[in-house]
Amino acid sequence: MKLRRILLAMASVALATVLIYLVIRIGNIDLRATLHEIAGARPSALVGLVLLNVLLVYLSTEKWRSVDAALRHASDPVPSRITAFVFTSAGMTLGLVLPVQLGMTAARTFGTHFYGSPLKRGTAGTLLEQSFDVVNV
Repeated sequence: MKLRRILLAMASVALATVLIYLVIRIGNIDLRATLHEIAGARPSALVGLVLLNVLLVYLSTEKWRSVDAALRHASDPVPSRITAFVFTSAGMTLGLVLPVQLGMTAARTFGTHFYGSPLKRGTAGTLLEQSFDVVNV
């Protein structure tokens, strides 16, 4: 089981790297200027933004886990918190290139493929979870 977690983490980092590269390439982003701006930012502001993003992904993960608990069969295995967090993070990263809902759905559907009922738990569960954001607005 430990090897599986390591492979998931490596796949997540690789996917994030590829997607960030694509965003830089497709968006014609001047990497030097961007890094210069980041270096010039106040460290407290940068840390605050990172922590807020982690909180956003965490809350989205917990919403999805709540929906998943209602949708899954009793015999279906439950992804760990860190695994669900990785799938949500990958979905947020895909959301840099695709619409966030589509990226989130793709990542979670792929992730739940290993835990059973990917269309029900990954696709329908994510669409239901994402609809809460629309209803709350």
